[in-house]
Amino acid sequence: MFSFAHRLIASVGIIFTSIFGFNHASQIAPTREPTHIVNTTYTPAPSASPQAKIKRSPIHMTRAEYQAKYGQPPPIPNAPVSNIPIQETTPTTPETTRHIYPIRPLGDISRLDNDAQANIVAAYSEFRRIPDLEYTTLQQQEELFKQTAEKYILQYKTQLEQKTQDAQNKLRQQQEKKAQVDALLSDYQSKINQIDQQILTVKQKYYSDADRENGSPWLSQRIRDARIQRLATDADTEIQKLQLQKESLRLEYLNKINALQ
Repeated sequence: MFSFAHRLIASVGIIFTSIFGFNHASQIAPTREPTHIVNTTYTPAPSASPQAKIKRSPIHMTRAEYQAKYGQPPPIPNAPVSNIPIQETTPTTPETTRHIYPIRPLGDISRLDNDAQANIVAAYSEFRRIPDLEYTTLQQQEELFKQTAEKYILQYKTQLEQKTQDAQNKLRQQQEKKAQVDALLSDYQSKINQIDQQILTVKQKYYSDADRENGSPWLSQRIRDARIQRLATDADTEIQKLQLQKESLRLEYLNKINALQ
């Protein structure tokens, strides 16, 4: 009876094992002591062949597996823009070595006049502002400076010509004024000479009249002195009038000359 029951339970266990994959009968059957020692060393089952491997989805593939199968790296999964690192790239250019040359000096300009010095300094200042000037040779710098200084030299020539013209105009005006002044002085001197001649005539007439009165024998000394005194008074009055004319002429011509200055 016991043997039959065990055989029945063993049969049920085989059925459960074939259906669910494990032996429920072994959990139900009573434990029996083994009657002999069984070799319990685990021997792994032989690995399945590559053809028997289960196909993996691309999402479960490693980067190497994906690239080996599809020939390109796997795409970056969708992610917020803020979480995607942005790698900034700076365009690179091949490095070139450029030789630096000394800058052309201004030189000694002390012998030039003030206008020439100002124009040369302005030209040199503009020359120093040329981009990349230090990378040009001295010969190239000399040519650049000549090109820059051309307009300043032309400007200086224009200034010099204008100054020369102004000086010539001023000299001509001075010569014209001098000629006018000389003419006024000549006219003034002529009129003064005329007045002086009149004064001299008055004096000569006085002396002549006084001599005549002194030589009159029929006049008393008192009458003679009175007449001479009258002649002197008349002569002085006439001379004073002529002297006033001279002073008036002097002021008149002095104002005319000052107006020309």
